[in-house]
Amino acid sequence: GTHSWARSAAADGNLVLDRWGQIIVSGYRGVAKYSPLPAELWSRQFPIDPGTCSPDAQGTIFCGGWFTSKDPIDIDGTQIAAQGSFSNILLLRINP
Repeated sequence: GTHSWARSAAADGNLVLDRWGQIIVSGYRGVAKYSPLPAELWSRQFPIDPGTCSPDAQGTIFCGGWFTSKDPIDIDGTQIAAQGSFSNILLLRINP
């Protein structure tokens, strides 16, 4: 095959394709979605690493990560309080 395109990111991350061939990248404090061309469709920044993300059949993206802050974190106005003294699991849903 021949080289089609390449993109760079500021940090390591995870990559998955949805059922439409769109590319979902999650990494250091963010999630982004690209078309197969690839053109950026959207990107979101978060106060913590969203972890590994995966889409469902309708295009909703679910992420599982963790955070160590003892203080609550804010995601779009929702306060997420720490439940443990060190590591806390975070489940995140991003609607299409």
